[in-house]
Amino acid sequence: MSTLRKKQDGPAYPEDKIKQKNNDTVQLTNEAKKKESKAMKKPSFPPQSDQLYSVNHRLSILIGNSYETKRIDEWLTDDPLSLAKVRHKHKFELEPHLNRLLFERLRRIPNEKKQFLGLELNINFPGYSDPIPASVPYNRYPVKFYKWWIDNQDEITLSFKERLTLINEVNMLDSTVLLPKHQALMGG
Repeated sequence: MSTLRKKQDGPAYPEDKIKQKNNDTVQLTNEAKKKESKAMKKPSFPPQSDQLYSVNHRLSILIGNSYETKRIDEWLTDDPLSLAKVRHKHKFELEPHLNRLLFERLRRIPNEKKQFLGLELNINFPGYSDPIPASVPYNRYPVKFYKWWIDNQDEITLSFKERLTLINEVNMLDSTVLLPKHQALMGG
């Protein structure tokens, strides 16, 4: 009579149990790595600042935790705000007719969602009948723009450099207009 053990439902020997447990751990670890790599996968078509994008160019944009790749015309149709954010961040160019289309689509989006545009944002500024890019009064009429900006800081976001440049310009032109905290920045 043979002394072979019949294999039961589980592992027959303790070392088999250890192997099975290690395989399960390795399998779980591999699955976690796959999920993580899928979520943070590198973009197929990252934005390039030296590129002039046309309708059929593809672009990958980080949406949530993963990258989505679409043609430029699809981004203009589906999510113009994300396209504008990436364009602003990476400073790439669109063909002129696509620029017009993008700004037309962005006009329908409330300014609160477009504050990232900074001085490129169209604003209603006193003395102009239509909205104009914030850069126009910022550069032409810094004192007037400063007064407007103090009352409308929720409408436009200026970078630290832009704020400092504006405050410095106003300080040189008419320092009495500056708020006390801004005068302190200028050492006065």
